[in-house]
Order: sequence, then C-alpha cells, then structure tokens
Amino acid sequence: MTPEKLPQESAWQENILNALYYAFAASDAEGRVYFLNLVLENFNKRPAFLTKLYEQVAAIRAEDIFKVSEESWAWVEFWKQFKLSDKEKIPAQITRLQSLREEATLSRESQGILHFLLAFMEAERGEHQAAAQLYEQSAQFLPNFSWTYNNWGNSLGKLGQHEQAIEKYQKAIELDPKDAKAYYNWGNRLGDLGQHEEAIAKYQKAIELDPKYVNAYYAWGNRLGDLGRHEEAIAKYQKAIELDPKFAYAYNGWGTSLGKLGQH
Repeated sequence: MTPEKLPQESAWQENILNALYYAFAASDAEGRVYFLNLVLENFNKRPAFLTKLYEQVAAIRAEDIFKVSEESWAWVEFWKQFKLSDKEKIPAQITRLQSLREEATLSRESQGILHFLLAFMEAERGEHQAAAQLYEQSAQFLPNFSWTYNNWGNSLGKLGQHEQAIEKYQKAIELDPKDAKAYYNWGNRLGDLGQHEEAIAKYQKAIELDPKYVNAYYAWGNRLGDLGRHEEAIAKYQKAIELDPKFAYAYNGWGTSLGKLGQH
C-alpha cells in the first residue's frame, strides 16, 4: 500500500467500525451478520483489520447499551482463534463454519470465501474430493478469485486428475498473470504426466516471476533428475539451499543426484 492511500484506508476503517456499532444498535442479529460479512470479505485482504473488528465488538459488549448476545460473541471468539492449518482445530472449525453455508444474509463474496476456507481445511486433512467440490462452489460465488482455482487444481492433482488440474491453473493465471504459484503447480502436474521438459518451462516462468521461489528450484532439480541430467539437477538443488539453507529436501535431492553420478 502506498503512503498516499493510508489516510483513505484509515478513514475507510473508521467508517466501517462506526457502521458496525450502529448495526448492533439496530439489533444483535443485524450486528452479527454485518460482522460475519466483514470478517469473511476482509479475511484475505486486510487480516490486520480483523483485530480492530474484534476489538470493536468487545467495546460494544463492554458498553452494555446495545445487546451483543452470547451467540454473536462466540463468533468473535471463534475468529480470534481461527487457524487454517491447525489439524487439531480443523474438524471443529469445519463443523462451525458449515452452519453459515445456509445463511441467506451473507453476501456472495462472503459465501465465496467461506467455501474457500472450508475447501482449504478439507484439503489440509487430506479430503481432496470434498475440497474439490467446495472449491467449485466457491468459484460459483466468487468467480474471479484466483486462489480458488489454484488450490482447486492442487486437490484435483491429488485425485490424479492432472489435466483437469492444469485447466484450473490456467484459469488462475488468466485472472492473475503474475501468479508464480500457479505456474509452479502447473509444472508439478506436467511432471506427474511425465512431461518433464514442459514442466521445467513452467518452473522457469515461476522463478521469472519470483526469483526466490525455493520450491520451484527444487522441483526443477527433480525434473532434471528424471531426465538423467544429474549435474544440472545438483545446480538447482544448490540454488534452493542457497535461498534456504534449512531446506532438507534439496540436500536429499543433491545426495540422490550424486549417487546417480557414482559419487557415493
């Protein structure tokens, strides 16, 4: 964010926080729905702003002029503790969020992000069929969100549907031509299909967009190894280690390539 936009952003946040106050002044139900829409619509855009939302509801509750029910406060506590990749929390979080899928007062954007979050957590626990279905529903609500197509492709890849996965990466790139991760994932699927040269071209594009993309160098090394070009593979593993000296997989790949070269 450029400095000249900061005052505008600050004013926007102040207006939103005031609007949240008046939503709860109207009714607890109206305040709760407004709060949930704000959290979901800003989840991937303004994570720092979410803390201010929680603080605002806490202040309204402490003021004790307008009602903030236990149900509304439970949602504040839920989002304060929400963790996308905490495998212990994921089952309970999925159950809690499922209750919002039929919430008619949520905006289409909120429903899109809601289904994206549910899909992401299903994928985290290895339920890729369920994840793929949820990503598809997310795309119906939010068709221009590139992350959905990228992650949808990953789940399809886990299901062995590599060509369908590539279609999703292509859609992600159409929406965001600078999405290095989509090129990287596309390369992985090409590798799964045995198209190693084509995969390398995608890794090269990912690195062109993000020169410090460690995983892309590592994957590039793997594809070179698949082609029997072990000395070139070692150079890519070394580059990955240069960028991340604790990247254990790159050391392992390096060792494997040395073995293939007879340097036991």
